[in-house]
Amino acid sequence: IIFATPATLANPERAAKLLEGKIAMAIVDEVHHLPAASCAELFRRIEAKSASENWNTKFVGLTATEIRPDRASVLAFFNNRVAAEYSIAQA
Repeated sequence: IIFATPATLANPERAAKLLEGKIAMAIVDEVHHLPAASCAELFRRIEAKSASENWNTKFVGLTATEIRPDRASVLAFFNNRVAAEYSIAQA
């Protein structure tokens, strides 16, 4: 299981290490940064390696930033599915 921040995903050396072994689950904190090219590229590499090696990697994204200033969505990275949502109004 990998728990990563955008800084981890964007670091080429760390990214290479992440892809060395099987990844059962990838939990991405601050996932609202995922549309950034550096983060998105590693996400797609993990996704592709998971598919080619039959890992069936599960992806979980966490964020407290529901809407990005540029309106870019992270939902496409997760097949447009939201497993759970807890708004500030509910807190």
